[in-house]
This record gives sequence, C-alpha cells and structure tokens, in this order.
Amino acid sequence: MSDNTQTAYKVLAKKVYNEFENLKKTLNGLSANDIVDKSYEVAIKQIITEQICSYGYEHLTGFLDSEKDVLVLNSFKDPLSEIYSAWMNNELSIEEPLRETINRISLENYC
Repeated sequence: MSDNTQTAYKVLAKKVYNEFENLKKTLNGLSANDIVDKSYEVAIKQIITEQICSYGYEHLTGFLDSEKDVLVLNSFKDPLSEIYSAWMNNELSIEEPLRETINRISLENYC
C-alpha cells in the first residue's frame, strides 16, 4: 500500500469517527421517542464506524474492494452518511440472516 493510500485511509477514518461522534452528540438534545426513532441509524453507523476505524487499513481489504474505495469515500464531506444512505437504498434484507440465526438456535437447542 502506498503512503498516499495510508494517509488517505487515516483521513477517512478520522472523518468517519468524527461524524459518528457528532451524531452521538445530537442525540443528547433529543426526546426519548426521537432517540428510539434514530436507533437503527445509530446502530448501523456504529458498525460501519467500527469496521473502518477499529481494525486498520489491512482489515479493510475484506470490507472495501480496493484502495480506490478509500479515495472515493474520502471525497465525500460526510462519508458515514453516504455509506448509510446507500445501505438504506440497497435491496438486501436482514430477514434472511435473521431467519438463518433463528433456525441455527433452534437446531442447537432442540432436544
């Protein structure tokens, strides 16, 4: 990995981390109902933030397809919001993994 890519990754990680921290700060002024309404967004953004910030660039090779992904995401003012927005507009469903999890639990605990 080039020094430029490593630098770009560090900038991306800092932008994502700061964006998530700002999101958490905005929750302080919200009502309990508004916080509940935003809970899915917060949970998904936390997962994204952890994936990008917690493990380092080498880990991202499984999460991001290429060094180009780092550069593209870094071009956004709010990369975390861009990723979340794209996630919300995809056609994937949580239902299938949830169904598989329930089936696995049933199989593991069926006497």
